[in-house]
Amino acid sequence: VCLRLAVPTAAGRWSRFGLLPDEAPRVWRLLADAGVVVRGVHLGVGTLVRGPETYRAAMRLWRRTLRAWAAASAEPFVLNLGGGFPARRDTAEPRAPWREFASGVAEECRLIALPPEDVRLVIEPGRSLVEEHGVLVARVAVRKRRADGADLLVLDAGTNLARTVKSRAHPIEFVGAEPRSAGDVPLATEPFDLYGNNCYEEDVFARGVPGPASLAPGDLVVVGCVGAYDMPFAHVWVRPSPPILAPTDSGGHVVVRERGTRIR
Repeated sequence: VCLRLAVPTAAGRWSRFGLLPDEAPRVWRLLADAGVVVRGVHLGVGTLVRGPETYRAAMRLWRRTLRAWAAASAEPFVLNLGGGFPARRDTAEPRAPWREFASGVAEECRLIALPPEDVRLVIEPGRSLVEEHGVLVARVAVRKRRADGADLLVLDAGTNLARTVKSRAHPIEFVGAEPRSAGDVPLATEPFDLYGNNCYEEDVFARGVPGPASLAPGDLVVVGCVGAYDMPFAHVWVRPSPPILAPTDSGGHVVVRERGTRIR
């Protein structure tokens, strides 16, 4: 049995996930009286954590509890630091964070008198592994020219299929339907505001995205980093859900989910 302990949120409030400091001892005692030994804890510190300090702060906050419960456990104490690891594109150097996370957590264990060799460290790196391996492929449906600002590109997909574009920037690339470059002469570029196809004003993928000045209906738009939460969070609205495809080692693809047939 492991218990989840709450940590403060960025707003300074205790997270709704986990036991509070006044609750944890009472729960531990109830379990001990029932003959159940607490073998570890889970500290869910959030998401897109770009360095080890967030994890270290949570360990320091609960250091007395960690030491006491670890001492009462006959087995290596499970310290589950949860997920939150960023995708590679959110770091300056792809390999450095893993070393920094590991060394930082090990150092904090020593500082709070919890020897690393007595701890079974558990991490949940799922998002960092799959985030960059999913893309939303759409087409430009309409290009609406604006005299006083960036032209608008209305796509044939909406932000209901990539919901995290509302909270953080995603990489966006344009793929022309036909080559429009002249030899080594670079294509002219200009900024675009990208809108979805849903009938509400806030259906916006991004603003000021640079792209070829020759963009036209039919050109492909690739929204990256939708391989983690966006796929399961995507909901159907107005039109059927798109298919999900996965590449194969031979250069082909397999259908993970067929194109939907219903709009609700």
